[in-house]
Amino acid sequence: MSATRSGPSLGALPLTAVVAASLGNGIGANGTLPWRLPKDMAYFRAATLHVADASRDDARMREAGYERRAGPVKNAVIMGRHTWDSIPPRFRPLRGRINVVISTTMLPSELQAPEEDQVDTLLARSLDEAVQLLQERRYARYDMPGATAGTALGRAFVIGGAQLYRTTLTQRPAPDTWILDQLLVTRILSPIDEHTMDVFLEEFRSPAQRARDEATARTRPQELLADAEVAESIWRLIPKDEHALLLPPAQAELLGRLVDDKGIAVHFQCWRRSP
Repeated sequence: MSATRSGPSLGALPLTAVVAASLGNGIGANGTLPWRLPKDMAYFRAATLHVADASRDDARMREAGYERRAGPVKNAVIMGRHTWDSIPPRFRPLRGRINVVISTTMLPSELQAPEEDQVDTLLARSLDEAVQLLQERRYARYDMPGATAGTALGRAFVIGGAQLYRTTLTQRPAPDTWILDQLLVTRILSPIDEHTMDVFLEEFRSPAQRARDEATARTRPQELLADAEVAESIWRLIPKDEHALLLPPAQAELLGRLVDDKGIAVHFQCWRRSP
């Protein structure tokens, strides 16, 4: 996206994938989630609701003569139809967020969003169309003519399903469209039966990074550290103080250590694409 209206280009839309995955990257079994973990669910909600700093965009727009517009800002959650359908109807759309459903067959009337949520509940036919809709919301933060309807965009999260994760992890997008630059992974370490898994996340870790996760599952250290060297992988496990900037304080307390979630050991990880 080179530019919108008369304003400058803000560049590719940054995307953050949010996913819970086993040690072997299992994310589904028999058409459903293999776990129901309250701390992970609270973490997901907090991460996707928390509107973080957008100073880079602000600086670029200020240089072009545009200031921030007063008004609400929400994050967006991008999902496929099966993920949308898996959310209990009483919780759809996910409150406090711009919901974007990607489907080639779904009708807008099937979203059935309450009237007050309709302007922030969107249907797209492809990931590129979803990004285009959200780029308009990104510019809606600023005092520009012809602002789009609906709430301005904070960050955009990819929340499933497997095909959408695969696309964003492996596809090379056109310049200035989108970039998956961050992964929020709830690593499910134990006890999980990997043999029950039949849906998997694409492997993004280097062999050394995967071996470290396996060692963590075995030894259960008191403190978990970020990557010291990243040359062999395009993804870097960032320190907990950087990760904490993406979360409200209550969830930030869960970082940098193993967390017991209903008897299952989990590690809340944030991976960032290396420059």
